[in-house]
Amino acid sequence: MERRGVSYASLGQIERALKDLDEAERIDPNSVSIYLNRGAVFESRNQFERAIADFDRAIVLDPQFQAAYVRRGDAHNLAGEFERAMQDYGEAIRLNPLDAKVFFARGRTLIKAGRMGPALDDFDQAIRLDPGDARAYQSRAAAYAAMGNDELSILDYSQAIRLEPKYALAYLGRADMYARKGQHDRALQDYTETIRLNPKNAYAYYRRGMSYLRQGDAARAGPDLDAAIQRDPSLSPAYLERGRLLARQGQHQRAIEDFTESIRHNNNYGAAFRSRAMSHQKLGDHQRAIADFGQAVRLDAKDALSANELAWLLATSPHAGLRDGKRAVGLARTACELAGWKNPGFLDTYAAALAEAGQFEEAARWQEKALEFPEFRRAEGARARERLALYLERKPFRAQ
Repeated sequence: MERRGVSYASLGQIERALKDLDEAERIDPNSVSIYLNRGAVFESRNQFERAIADFDRAIVLDPQFQAAYVRRGDAHNLAGEFERAMQDYGEAIRLNPLDAKVFFARGRTLIKAGRMGPALDDFDQAIRLDPGDARAYQSRAAAYAAMGNDELSILDYSQAIRLEPKYALAYLGRADMYARKGQHDRALQDYTETIRLNPKNAYAYYRRGMSYLRQGDAARAGPDLDAAIQRDPSLSPAYLERGRLLARQGQHQRAIEDFTESIRHNNNYGAAFRSRAMSHQKLGDHQRAIADFGQAVRLDAKDALSANELAWLLATSPHAGLRDGKRAVGLARTACELAGWKNPGFLDTYAAALAEAGQFEEAARWQEKALEFPEFRRAEGARARERLALYLERKPFRAQ
């Protein structure tokens, strides 16, 4: 009965499998293997509580049964219970300290828990026990990447590829490292190989598109972003980057549609709110721009650009009902503080906010400070001096 249940499970006939395993338990309630096999079926259905209950029963029946600890650790891991998973893996290692796969499994769990140093130790041990395991090198590379050690990460990804030349995930990881180092030609080669090996990988298309953008090749970037979205319609960053590309082309209404879709899939995505606000601003819709910049600032208190742009609109909008000098001053000051008072554009905004708040002497003083920056004088000199003249006449500036 148990064997037939296992066979049904391997064929994907889960209900029949469970029926047979239940009957096998009725016949022999002290069989460890029945609980292990039924727990595996529950785990495959993401019924982690029931899976863990069966693994618990197997361990009660045989406290030295290493495989039961491993399977229970896997179930805890999948359920997001990382500490419990690591406890089970630790017990499995105590029972068999030469099992490379358990070190690997615990290392992967440690990465999920954000504990990169101990994860590296486990991957080191997994590789010592099984130097031919490409997955261990790939996972150690991911840990190195998370710790900012790009060179060691690339070495491990490369070793994983040598061991398994069709390992798409290793090519993808190495590509990300090359991209992070600005080596986009190499990154593009690896992203392309990832896509050849796994044409359904939406993230690879997205990342290749980003590398094309970094090289200024919008013509190739656009189709890759399209392909990423086609393969994963929930990939929020791909909508954001495609929207930014459309905005650079002056297609702000279409860009807004993509930014909105990006937000729909991740409503905590501050960059998408900021980008949508900029397109609204370009289209003259200050009310919507103010709302989106405000949300971007709420999501990220260190978003100096959004704080500055919101302050500018609140200080200079031609629509009286949208202006708020006091709030503009606070936001502009925050932006300047975040930039260490070294961004002349932010100083220019601060001056405009002060003027809207009626603090004209201070406005003039900060406008003069902005004009002390040579690059600002070259780009904005004439317009900035016009604003300075307004402040000296005790008048605020109004954008068109």
